[in-house]
Amino acid sequence: FRTDVSQLLFSPNDKYLFAAEESGVIRLINLTTGLCERLYDVHVAARKLALLQNGTLLIVGDENGTISVFNVRTADLLSCYVVAPSPITGLVVLDSLLVLASCESGKLVTLRVCRKEQLGEQYTIEEEEEYTVTGAIHDAFPCGMNTTVVVEYDS
Repeated sequence: FRTDVSQLLFSPNDKYLFAAEESGVIRLINLTTGLCERLYDVHVAARKLALLQNGTLLIVGDENGTISVFNVRTADLLSCYVVAPSPITGLVVLDSLLVLASCESGKLVTLRVCRKEQLGEQYTIEEEEEYTVTGAIHDAFPCGMNTTVVVEYDS
C-alpha cells in the first residue's frame, strides 16, 4: 500500500479484502492472487466500510460525514448522502438495504438505500430516523440479535 490503511473489510465469501487508504482510495484485493482487482475513489479518507445486498453494494462512511454507495462489481459511485459535517464513526447493517450511521458529532441516523427502478441502476439514500446523543460518538457496532452498541467519548 502506498499510504496508511484506515479500514479493512472482508467480502462475505472471504475471497476479497476491501482496504481503505488514508489517501481516499479503496482497493479490492483478491486474496487468492494478492492482486488489486478494483479501485473505488472516495477522494477523502474512509472511516467505516460495510456491505449491503449480499455484498453487491459497498457502503463507505468518510471523514467528512458523507455516506457513499458503490457498485462492488463496477466500482461505480451510485449515490452519496451527507449525514453531518463530522467524521462517520460507525456503520451497522440492519437489513439488506438499511444501515445505521453514527457521527463523531453525536448524530445517529438510519439510512435506507433505495433502487429507483425507473432509473435503471440509480440509487438514492433516504434518511428514515435520526437520533442525537449528548457526547461525541466513538463507534457503533452490532452486538447480537437486534442490538446495537453505541460508544461515546468520555467528555
